[in-house]
Amino acid sequence: MALNTRFSELECLAESHQHLAKESMQGNKPANSALQKVLSQLEELLADMKQDVSRLPGTLARVPPVAARLQMSERSILGRLAMGNQPTPTTNASAIDLPSTDGRASNTLPSQKEAIM
Repeated sequence: MALNTRFSELECLAESHQHLAKESMQGNKPANSALQKVLSQLEELLADMKQDVSRLPGTLARVPPVAARLQMSERSILGRLAMGNQPTPTTNASAIDLPSTDGRASNTLPSQKEAIM
């Protein structure tokens, strides 16, 4: 389960059972036992989230850099970002020559190459 899904579940569980604390303080025994069960569930969710967070650095280390994923140099990426949505007369977003895996120039973006393959 994803970390954000666990957080949403935790938040929903806490909000939907917050009235139990008031009832438990007033001496309501069934509310007290229900509150204990909810608190146990919250603890389990927090423990699971803690494990998910501890795995994040390793997961992020395996994600290749943006430049490698786009198969572009950092300078090219910055140039494209600086241009924004304005195509220049010499190049536009659909006609950029990128090296392909076999050494030839290609006019498709990496995401388009993956869709073709």
